Amino acid sequence: MAAIADYIVKDVEPLSVVKGEGFRRLMSVATQGKFKMPSRRYVTETLLPDKFIKLQCEVKLSLKDDQFVSFKACGHPTF
Repeated sequence: MAAIADYIVKDVEPLSVVKGEGFRRLMSVATQGKFKMPSRRYVTETLLPDKFIKLQCEVKLSLKDDQFVSFKACGHPTF
């Protein structure tokens, strides 16, 4: 199920994607009906927080020896 969190995060999908008929059909076909789709609540309360903690640790580890860090935020228009 971590792959679902990866999909949501990397593709910047709304959390409601797990409720969509097309997504559910895709997962059913891809897993030959053996996968039970998690609820939106499970995704928001378990999968995404776990993903956040993992990414946070990776960032901290990659920055631990750096003295200076610069961040750039760029806004993209939404349609």
